[in-house]
Amino acid sequence: MRQSGYVLALITNGPSNAQWEKVAVLNVRGYFDCVLVSSDLPWEKPHPDIFYTACNFLNVKPQECVMIGDKLETDIKGGHLAQLGLTFWMPLSNSSSAAQSLEGVEYKPHVKLGNLLEMYKYFPRLNAVALPELPSTSRRCGSHISPSGQGSGSGSSSSVSCVSIAGHGYHHHNQHLQQQQRQWHYRRGVSLPAMDCSNSEAENSCDSFL
Repeated sequence: MRQSGYVLALITNGPSNAQWEKVAVLNVRGYFDCVLVSSDLPWEKPHPDIFYTACNFLNVKPQECVMIGDKLETDIKGGHLAQLGLTFWMPLSNSSSAAQSLEGVEYKPHVKLGNLLEMYKYFPRLNAVALPELPSTSRRCGSHISPSGQGSGSGSSSSVSCVSIAGHGYHHHNQHLQQQQRQWHYRRGVSLPAMDCSNSEAENSCDSFL
């Protein structure tokens, strides 16, 4: 997807050290332009502002983004509350058929995926791309000072992608400069830069936390 010109963010709920350790062990950091861990920030999914933070990093509008996740109560609900362009739900393969049912679900996904390869049907541009190339670290941003993580916690949360539908950013020099200017590093309790939260009228109905 990055080779196709899309910009990607990963958003995960859970303790900072534990989640960064998972990112490091799975070796997925290089595939994302932005990685956000909820414990580094004032919000967690499904609060809209954590999605707006990813949009702010990627320099895209919420309606230009797609949310891909496996949890209805955080990923898909959060995508709806943030008014993202589309939500894709892929239930975990070991989930029961009852857990995969959408009956009675308030925030339904726009698309239910059987597997990630079905994304090719919705992003035809992927079919014309060669094998992916890992990005340079200078183009990436994260919500933590030390993305390697040294904790041994076992926070249970899902990792999801916020994919920009319109992002062609890194093929253009000016947008590359903008990305360099967005290399912010957050610690818990530090104020975040201003972001567009104009779509957050539903935020008061979100789950409270921290």
